[in-house]
Amino acid sequence: VKFYDDLIVTHCDGKYMKELYDLTDTERDVDRVHYLTRADEKNKELIEMSFILSNYQPQLVNRGENVLSPPIFQSIFLDNATAESWTVGRIEEDKVFARRWWHQFAHTWRHYAMTVPFVRFLLCPARRTWFCGAYTLINTHEIAIISGLAVADQLGAPYPFSHDALATKQFDTYCELILGSKRSSKQQA
Repeated sequence: VKFYDDLIVTHCDGKYMKELYDLTDTERDVDRVHYLTRADEKNKELIEMSFILSNYQPQLVNRGENVLSPPIFQSIFLDNATAESWTVGRIEEDKVFARRWWHQFAHTWRHYAMTVPFVRFLLCPARRTWFCGAYTLINTHEIAIISGLAVADQLGAPYPFSHDALATKQFDTYCELILGSKRSSKQQA
């Protein structure tokens, strides 16, 4: 893995979001859009990403209207070594709620070539050795949670989201790819 220093800015600058992410009607998009990315105009390898937090946090939505006014956004600026290309300076300062630096790892091609294919061999049920976390596949919160649920499933715990077709499909795909087998037969519907 390689480590980077990134900046997260939580804000309510709808003008910034409309201009940089091509949103036509931010308040309407609050209900439809969650995750946005944009490439730097001069160097397409550099990206920035933003989230409409109002979609992830139901307590932020005005009851009755189902639209938060103003919407709350979180913009992430990757790798401070490329900070000269960041657009963070275009966010109006009086619309910023918080700024947070974080030291984040990112997987390189070596992780996918030399680690992911072999994770299943690190797992030794006969010796009661299990391993879970985002590192088992890609660095996302979702994979971290799925991997923990997969180990719990292998230990006999019921999979708690069988009622959700998409979640179940992602879980089953993870189990087949990383564990090398389907869900525990005890838990199959």
